[in-house]
Amino acid sequence: MSEKKVKGKQGENIALDYLTSKGIRVRHTNFFSRYGEIDIVGETLKGEILFIEVKHYKPHSLVHPLEAITLKKRSRIKTTARHYLMEHSLFKAECRFDVMIIDQGSVTLHLENAFQ
Repeated sequence: MSEKKVKGKQGENIALDYLTSKGIRVRHTNFFSRYGEIDIVGETLKGEILFIEVKHYKPHSLVHPLEAITLKKRSRIKTTARHYLMEHSLFKAECRFDVMIIDQGSVTLHLENAFQ
């Protein structure tokens, strides 16, 4: 496994621990469709479906992790989310798109409703 994939998996595990500590049930990790991938699909106690993009903060990067979520990336996430909702018969579910930033082994930002 490449170093990038190992880092990504570590970051997702940190995010999963954080989410479960907040009472969020994890429905899926790395949900793939022909449209793209969603890192984590979760569900709140109220039944709201969360589509979560996890990004690592790299101190020497020229681009902040939030800037890496371009319009094209957001469009793919939204299309994949629609596919997920249809595939799981969640036609009337409330949903939101969150972004989590992982830095030095912890969640440094959980941005709820990061985009629509």
